[in-house]
Amino acid sequence: MPPTFIHYLELRGSAAQAQLAEYAQGLRLYPDFVDAALLYAPAQQLWLLETRWQTAPPELAWPAEAKAWAFEVREFITAVKD
Repeated sequence: MPPTFIHYLELRGSAAQAQLAEYAQGLRLYPDFVDAALLYAPAQQLWLLETRWQTAPPELAWPAEAKAWAFEVREFITAVKD
């Protein structure tokens, strides 16, 4: 079953990768957590943690300098396979 919510957490700086990776490990304990991807945009020097959830993400604390967004999935599109 595809996730119903996707959450993004954005951080910049030299410690961002380690902070987001550690944060993601803690999310594995939540029952509605599906998976996560740690993304990097070199041109922007920006790290993004994308997490996917079966229900709305819980209210969690994140670093004060982080930006966060949650989206409800309205349509899930998959590849066409022969």
